[in-house]
Amino acid sequence: MLINSLASPYAPQEPGTCGLFFGVEKERVAINNETEIVDEGELDGGGVVRPRGRGKRRATRQTGKRGRRGKLMTPGNRLMKVLVRIKVNEWKYMGQYKLERQRPLSVVEWRTLPRDTQTFWINRTLEMLVRTQKNMKVTLREIDCGFATGDYALMVWGMVCQGYDLAFQQDLAEKLCRDSTDATVP
Repeated sequence: MLINSLASPYAPQEPGTCGLFFGVEKERVAINNETEIVDEGELDGGGVVRPRGRGKRRATRQTGKRGRRGKLMTPGNRLMKVLVRIKVNEWKYMGQYKLERQRPLSVVEWRTLPRDTQTFWINRTLEMLVRTQKNMKVTLREIDCGFATGDYALMVWGMVCQGYDLAFQQDLAEKLCRDSTDATVP
C-alpha cells in the first residue's frame, strides 16, 4: 500500500508508529457518520466520498468489495505492507499494518487539515464526480463549501503496526542499489 503524505498527512512518519489513512472505496457515501456502498470499487487512497444524501444508493451495507476471486477484501481484514511518500520520488517502508475504519472526518477536523491536503481532496472529488456522474455540474468552489459544511466527508482508517518485514525491506534496498548502479550518468 502506497500512501501519499499529501493526501494523508497523519500517515505513519517512522516505521512502527501509528497513523491515519484518508481514503475510501470508490463510490462510498458517508451518511450520518455511517457508510454504505454506492457502487463497488477498489480501495483508492486518493478517493473521496459522495455528498451525503445525494445520488442513488445500493440497498445493502457491506464492509468491502469482492476481489478477483470472490474473496472479500478490505484494508481491515489483512496486513498491508505500507510505504509512505516522504517527498517526490522518495518513499519509506513503515512496516506491516492493520487498518481499522473510523468514523468519517468531521467538519471541524476537515478545517484543521493543511490547505494543500484540502486542495488535494477537493480536486480528487471533482475528478471522481466527473468520472462517475457524467451529467453532474459542480465546481471546485461548491466542493470546497461541501467539505466545509459536511455535505462531503472523507473516510478515515486508523493504522496500527503489526510487524516489520525485514526481508522485504532488505530486498527493496538491494533492488534499489542494483538499479542505481546499472544506470549510467550522461
